[in-house]
Amino acid sequence: QESSYGSNIGGCTMGDVASGKDIMHPDRDKPPFLAIAAEIGFDPATQQVSCPLRRSDGTRIGWGGAMGPSQFIPSTWAIYGGFKKDSAGNYSYVQSQDAIRTLLGKTSPGNPFSNQDAFLATGLLLRDNGANGSYSSDRTAALRYYAGWGGASRPENAFYGDGVMKRKARLDGDIRVLIGS
Repeated sequence: QESSYGSNIGGCTMGDVASGKDIMHPDRDKPPFLAIAAEIGFDPATQQVSCPLRRSDGTRIGWGGAMGPSQFIPSTWAIYGGFKKDSAGNYSYVQSQDAIRTLLGKTSPGNPFSNQDAFLATGLLLRDNGANGSYSSDRTAALRYYAGWGGASRPENAFYGDGVMKRKARLDGDIRVLIGS
């Protein structure tokens, strides 16, 4: 939904500033982002991530820093990618906790910039957000993916859930045509 199937993974970097604030949440997302970069091997200073959203009047909304084709914020990717925070707030990679690596049988860590890894993690997060195949649960899970559990019921986010469900219906129709049903 957000990245147009991975064609738009963002136009900002970790060090960018917008409206006088860091692009990426400095406490929640920078520490896991740096750990992910070190483990996977990309330059955190140059890696493209999402920019914060802006209202039509230019006012900044929230934080940027979402990664890859599924636009995971680093702190959420850490859950599925095996990055654990210690009591001092430092993140480290724990291979046995990397659900992506385990489920795909990979020999390398899950990577939020890999389509296969990102889309598997998307499915896991949607499941954990309550998706079960019904319209209502899937729409709510998509809204939780976009705005968190607290923002899922906010009217200003409804467009996102509606857009995901329209896309799901279109893709489902395309698949039915391809399989001849």
